[in-house]
Amino acid sequence: MRKSIAVVVAFALTASNVAHAQDDPLAAVAWLAGCWAAEGREAGSVEHWLAPAGGTMLGMSRMVRWGRTVQFEFMQFRIGGNGKLEFVALPSGQKETSFVLVSSSDGLAAFEAPAHDFPQKVTYQALQVDAWSVASRARFQVGRGSLSSRTSVFHARQMQFTTEVTAPILRLSAIVRRHTKSTANRKGLAHDHGTCLCGAVSLEIDEPLEKSPEACHCSQCRKQTGNFFVGVNVRRSALRVAQEERLTWYQSSEKVLRGFCSTCGSVMFWKPTIPGYEWTGVALGAWTHR
Repeated sequence: MRKSIAVVVAFALTASNVAHAQDDPLAAVAWLAGCWAAEGREAGSVEHWLAPAGGTMLGMSRMVRWGRTVQFEFMQFRIGGNGKLEFVALPSGQKETSFVLVSSSDGLAAFEAPAHDFPQKVTYQALQVDAWSVASRARFQVGRGSLSSRTSVFHARQMQFTTEVTAPILRLSAIVRRHTKSTANRKGLAHDHGTCLCGAVSLEIDEPLEKSPEACHCSQCRKQTGNFFVGVNVRRSALRVAQEERLTWYQSSEKVLRGFCSTCGSVMFWKPTIPGYEWTGVALGAWTHR
């Protein structure tokens, strides 16, 4: 195999992130979501990973040389038949190869396929992260079982549109993941809260979160927020809203209400009116993280 991608996360994870990784095998590589541009390579030489969903992460890469695509590859992270995380690579003109996760600690994710000719080992490492632990630069390295022999290495950076659009969503998602795990044993206690911009409306959530954050870029969310609406679904039985009379509810469609502060206009809630539906979307921007 002429090219397979792997990266080793060099930053230390918090205890809550480690717990999350144990629950979700894809958490160790989720930071790869986005588009990576190879440093020192011709423009257009990129690798793109979709965010985790449905138990997989799907990726593709392209290598450009002298204005032509000379190599491409389709990839995925998935749970194999043995229950372990796998890195699956299908390079141009070659057969699919699966690499099994052999070690994962403190952000380390290393995969091996000893019977394969080259590479036999794939490792993933983030070289630069921001204050929110979102990777912006990484080393992609593949080699044999002993990396002292033949090894291929190149560095990559998150492309601008990815760091400006995707990274903020990943940052908010990271906050929620840390919050969920750190408060998992405090059920029944008011453990997180938030307010609108002016503070007229406040909210509390008194149970651990059960859902992951979601970002919506539909026409209605774009018009209301000017960008994405990023929120997380919370059980209505766990959501407490103070000064609810200061909220204005706008029926944006037949089955959805959108709630915002009557004073400052802060977008706070997305509330379906479907009978029996027990969830309300809470805007992550309204949360006060602590």
